[in-house]
Amino acid sequence: MGQAIKIVAVIFAVAIAVAIALWNKIIQWAEEDLFPWIKTNLSPKFEKLTREAFVVFDKGAVSVRQIAKKAWRTLRKFLLEAVVKFERQVDRKWLKKWTTKIIKFLEVDGKNKAFIKKREYEYEIEYDDLPADVRESSIRSNRYNYQVDFTDTRDKEVMTITN
Repeated sequence: MGQAIKIVAVIFAVAIAVAIALWNKIIQWAEEDLFPWIKTNLSPKFEKLTREAFVVFDKGAVSVRQIAKKAWRTLRKFLLEAVVKFERQVDRKWLKKWTTKIIKFLEVDGKNKAFIKKREYEYEIEYDDLPADVRESSIRSNRYNYQVDFTDTRDKEVMTITN
């Protein structure tokens, strides 16, 4: 149970980091549009205060991005694969199947040995609880099976996060 909590915490940290990945675009917008507008339309003093607020936010955003990258790299040392599959059932219900493969170290004959542990979780969900892209694919192309390689997707997202 403790390892599951750690995995959820890391996934949450990565999700936050991905959201913060837009920070560079926000800073660019602020420098090009927001700060000059505030200086012209409000006051130079208010522009300075706004810039100071952005300095504080920036410290937090960069820190979170760095922590999330490090956490994901640490998790990936043990998480070999995480895949989620969606399959349409009857009455517009869907089956959501999570499959994870992790490296687990156990002591065998006094030595640490690595084993691959596969876990599968399966539960039924309502159509409204599907991710938007799964619903869209279902409507557009009558696609009733959908698979997302969570590890690959997160690897790509984390690689695009800049400091």
